[in-house]
This record gives sequence, C-alpha cells and structure tokens, in this order.
Amino acid sequence: MNTNTKYKHTNNIILSILILSLFIHLRFETTLVIIRPFDLLCIIIFPFIILIKNSEDGKSNLGFSYLIPFFLIHAFSALTVGTDNFIRESLQIMIILFFAIILSKFKTRVQYKETINYLFFGALIITVGTIFWHLEKGYWVGWKQLPDTRIIFTIITILTFLFITFFEKYKKKQILILLFILLPILIMSGERKALIIFLILFLVRYSPGISIKTIFILFMIYLLFNILNTFIENAYISNKINTMLNILQTGNVNYFFSTGQINQNDTFSNLQRAFSFQVSKEYFLENPFLGIGTNKYVILVNEQYYNLPKFMKLGIHGEFQRVLVENGLVGIIAYLYIWYKSWTRTKIILFETLKNGLINKAQSNFLIYSVYLTFAFYIGTEASSTRSFLLLVIISLLPDYLDYYFNRIKKN
Repeated sequence: MNTNTKYKHTNNIILSILILSLFIHLRFETTLVIIRPFDLLCIIIFPFIILIKNSEDGKSNLGFSYLIPFFLIHAFSALTVGTDNFIRESLQIMIILFFAIILSKFKTRVQYKETINYLFFGALIITVGTIFWHLEKGYWVGWKQLPDTRIIFTIITILTFLFITFFEKYKKKQILILLFILLPILIMSGERKALIIFLILFLVRYSPGISIKTIFILFMIYLLFNILNTFIENAYISNKINTMLNILQTGNVNYFFSTGQINQNDTFSNLQRAFSFQVSKEYFLENPFLGIGTNKYVILVNEQYYNLPKFMKLGIHGEFQRVLVENGLVGIIAYLYIWYKSWTRTKIILFETLKNGLINKAQSNFLIYSVYLTFAFYIGTEASSTRSFLLLVIISLLPDYLDYYFNRIKKN
C-alpha cells in the first residue's frame, strides 16, 4: 500500500467516524449549549484539515459559498431574542461551518466507495446496538427512547438503498434484504419517517416516474400495511401503521380542544404539527419580511398558550416552516436558494455523466430523486437541530463531490 493510498485510507476512517458520531447518544449539557462527540471531533479535526495542504484543495467549492448568507441571517436573527440566544446560535453555526469546511476539504482526500462502506457498516453496528439497548430495557418495539440515535433508522435505510443500487454483489439479494430484513426492523422501530423514506426509495428504485407500475406498487404497499394492521396485536405498532394509512384524519386540533382528548387515529406529534401550522400563520403575518426571530416561536407559544399540554408547546417540526416563520421571506429565499443551486447543478452534472456512460439511467435517477426527496422530507418534518443544518450542508456540497468524483473517473 503506497503512501497516498494509506493517507486516503486514514481520511476515509476519520470522515466516517465524524459523521457516525452524530448518532451516538452521548451529551454534556451546560447552561448555554449541549456538547456532543460530533462537536468535539469537528473542533479537533478542523485545525489539522486547514494546516495539512493538498495539491487539489483549490478544486471548486461553490456549495460552501451558497451556505453563508442563510447562516448569517439565522445567527443575527437570534439577536431579537437576546444575547445568549445569539451566542448559542453563533456557536452552533461555527461548528456547522467547521463541518462544511472539513467536508469540502475531504472531497479530494477520500475514496468514495470505501467511505460509503465504512458508513454503512458503522451505521449497522449503531442500529444493532440501539435495538439491543432497547430490548435490554424492555422495549420490544418503539426503539426511539434515545433522541440522538433514532435518526439511525433513517440513515441505515438510505445507505442500504445506496448499497443495492451501486454495489453489484448486493443486487441479486436486494428484495430479500429490503422486505425481509430492513422493513420489519423499521416497522418495529416505530420511526415513521424512516418507514416513509423506505417507501419513497422503494418507488424510486423499482418504479421511477409516474406510471401504471407506480400505482400498482402503491396499491400493493397500502394493501400490505392494511393486512399487517389486521394481524398485529401490539397497540404501539398498530397505531403507527394506522396513522400512516389514515394520514388525512390526523392532526385534528379542533377535536382535541373541544374534548381535551386525542382522536384514536391521531398521534401527539401530528397534533402538535397541525397546531404549530395554525399558530405559525399568525406569527408569520406579524413580520413576514424578517420573521419573528430565531428560536422565538417556542417562547411566544409558551407565553400565549401556557395552559396547553407540554407536547403542544414544542418547537416547529419542519425546517422549511421554521425558517419562514422565524427568519421571514429573507431567510426562506436564502434557504431555498441553497436547494435550488444544488438541484440544478446536480442535474447538469448527472446529465453529462449519463451522456458519457459513467453511470446508467437507474443510478442517475436514484441519485437525484432519492437524495433530494428523502432529505427534503426529513428536514420538512423534523424539529430544527444540528442534524437539519448538517443535511443542508451535505445538499449544498453534493454537486461539488459528484463533479470531482466523475471528473476523476473520466481522467482515469
């Protein structure tokens, strides 16, 4: 193994550990911020990645530049709440920017397929560990008691589909892996976002575009879950499936306010989302241009609706909605511009790559639709957090990675 290969092998491991540290449930809480392993690793790795020069460091990093306007708006908007809030958000943005710079630099310093391998098997270990932790605590279903690890069910879903799409040795067994291993785990986990992302990726993988085949697969999926719901006796899992099948009947705020109870087809999270959507419209109209201020939604809801249960006064579960309400039209334009530039750049890169025969049509479709659809869905339904910002960083830098990777293949 030559020096360059050893160097890239080490970088593969470092980048994989950094990303996987996001899913480890270890945290140290201070009065101002919560410190996690990911934060410490970013601070440790950042100086080394800056000091160690690489001959290809000058390669295009347009994705990084598109992030700056939104992050500045987000941080300075926090001043409307107070100095502590501004410092807290600025420290968070600093860590995110460290990660963005690290990710930009690693673009030319890692072996892509080997890194995906490390990420997949690392995520698999964390998934198994999370399941066993819950089983040991007596949770036979509903493996979401550790806030920092429940996203692992979404990550393992995305990585599994990546494997069966781009790694030839897994293609023959793909249906067995998806339907008889991954799907049962997701159902038992109770993580509906991961389950919906599984369905999105399944459709993208096996029925790209809208066709009779797509409608047939959707009907079969709906029928399958209806049959499962008939035979499953566990109330928790049955409720999760039932709320997916009857999504239009969930979030009944009027029923809750009039009876003080939750509809049997409803969930706490869907009810809170519906309530936050109603309240958000009022707050947005108060200051549509600049928004009410970063993190001010929770403060206002707790002041004005103090008599409601705690779960109804949580933050907005949806980053697109949160940005619009808290950072206004200025913030949402800067935020959506990142998505727009990433999408258009990726489309152009994949069109050229497909034309040159470097990937096939199925792989091209999977890359563009699976990444953007799944990330948009997750960010659009998850509470604002470091992970939401990190996914935004990955979206913005994705075209840079694809451009460098396919240009390197073309030269070789």
